[in-house]
Amino acid sequence: MGRKMLPTKVKQLKGTAQKCRINKSEPEPEVCKPTAPDFLDVVALKEWNRIIDEMYKVGTMTACDVGVLAAYCLSWSNMIQAKKQLEAQSTKENPGGLLAITTNGNLIQNPLVGIYNTSARDLVKCSAELGLSPASRGRVSSNNKVGKSQW
Repeated sequence: MGRKMLPTKVKQLKGTAQKCRINKSEPEPEVCKPTAPDFLDVVALKEWNRIIDEMYKVGTMTACDVGVLAAYCLSWSNMIQAKKQLEAQSTKENPGGLLAITTNGNLIQNPLVGIYNTSARDLVKCSAELGLSPASRGRVSSNNKVGKSQW
């Protein structure tokens, strides 16, 4: 499995576009500011509202990206909820609530740790797909500015 194929727009912004490797019929979705899906919970919706304006300003939000952004927001929400529940289970003997006791009395990793870790991993993957991580932004430059940063 090789590297992911980059869209032509990204190749052009990076300065690596070659005529022989450009898909002339590649779709170019229109930049827009879609509304949040109805299934987002309060925490996910808050994150959607926080990030959507920035993505729109830099021209990276299209209707095609709603699913990935929704997955990002839900991962954020799941991660936050798991962390809060872990903190609620924290005791002097079990700092952070990282351990759980089975019915046989054995210590195991709290299942919430797995939920937190999976959500954090999914969040990072979606961030990279959407250009929200420092590394993914560092690969692209643009004339669109948000505050002092440049994507």
